[in-house]
Amino acid sequence: MKFYHVEAAEDDANQRGVWYATLSAAHKDQKGRWPAVFRPTVRIYEVEVPTDKDGVLLLLNGIGEGVKSGRVWTLSSRGGLAEMNT
Repeated sequence: MKFYHVEAAEDDANQRGVWYATLSAAHKDQKGRWPAVFRPTVRIYEVEVPTDKDGVLLLLNGIGEGVKSGRVWTLSSRGGLAEMNT
């Protein structure tokens, strides 16, 4: 199952980032949150979360994590999504 984790260099209030169920929800929320000058510091990571019984149990116990897929997006200063080459 895929989720999207957002981190921003300028976000002192939320050091752990924010989670979203869809890329479009992450994009819409973050676009409205940041002024144009800070948008390029936003990173949206695609995270694959294991949905088998063992994986969910690890997540519930706070041991497991999702696996970042390698796909990362940033916001342009105009608010568009741009996939980064990683």
